[in-house]
Amino acid sequence: MSNQKVLHVMPSTSRNTTRLMSFMSDMTFTRKQSFLVHGPMTDRVKFSESRFDVTFVKGDLLSFLKEARRFFESEKIVVHGFFNVNLKVFFLLFPSLLKKVYWVVWGGDLYSMLSLPRGFFGDVKSRISKFVFNKINFVVTYIPGDYLLVNKHFNPKSEFVKCLMYPGNLYKNNEVESSGQNSEARILVGNSGAPSNNHIRVFERLKRNPNSANIKIYCPLSYGNSEYISKVKRAGYQNFGDRFVALDKYMDMEHYVEFLSTIRYAVFDYDRQQGMGNIISLLGLGKGVFLNPSTTPWDFFKEEGVQVLDVNELVKADFEKEFVSDNPSKIKSKFSAEVLRKQLYEIFD
Repeated sequence: MSNQKVLHVMPSTSRNTTRLMSFMSDMTFTRKQSFLVHGPMTDRVKFSESRFDVTFVKGDLLSFLKEARRFFESEKIVVHGFFNVNLKVFFLLFPSLLKKVYWVVWGGDLYSMLSLPRGFFGDVKSRISKFVFNKINFVVTYIPGDYLLVNKHFNPKSEFVKCLMYPGNLYKNNEVESSGQNSEARILVGNSGAPSNNHIRVFERLKRNPNSANIKIYCPLSYGNSEYISKVKRAGYQNFGDRFVALDKYMDMEHYVEFLSTIRYAVFDYDRQQGMGNIISLLGLGKGVFLNPSTTPWDFFKEEGVQVLDVNELVKADFEKEFVSDNPSKIKSKFSAEVLRKQLYEIFD
């Protein structure tokens, strides 16, 4: 193994962190891979089985400064989800490091910078982010539309590095036969308890659908904004009664995919890129997926020849029908473990 190093800077609160480590564990890299994990430790994320060099820091500016040597010694710095403002300030102090940064766009880190509230603090955050993002030359994503937004609003000279990045974005197979076993059509709405899921807007459209009496709605609400989650639950029960199910307990990946196999249609009325792991999983399972046509994922799937449905058509959608397409075969070929493994070698080696 060479002395060249790749430093991954990742948040502790995301399952992407441990899933990526696990996926990489049977790969052999010429460059040494190490992880700087920042933020609070949670029960959802465990690192005990990692074979990589993993260092934990609080995520404040001082903790990054104490690890500055690792940043300078690394040939590549891969920032997974650029949310932490203290990390941005760290790069503001050492701008020469930014030429080595590969920014793995998660969605919220990009879109939040495009819609910051006006005012003193918003202006300060915007200035810091623009300075940092303007100097990042490598943008890692598999959604061309997100790269184009970075290119347009920040660095027009940035390079598009295509990569699926995380195992959660891969095709998942499940042999369980689903909706045909159920008298009602099972509809999944959203992927979390975040307001960006626009649950209430979806409920209003579904309620106006002539077939709404024969649907059962499932909402994953195991994490997110607690006040918003309570609001969604109230609206769900008021509009649909016992045909509304709040999924407020965390499920591991195996059980979650098994649950997704029982869904007939899924509705993701985001106004931006979000929840791609869920969307890809459902498309691979052959489910009908409604998306907002104003978003970059809509354009991405259309360009890839994957059939998605317009969320604006919810009012007249026929949920009695099974969704039929060749999406599973397309997802299987484009979102395979082999594709991801090849892409990771190209970036990290």
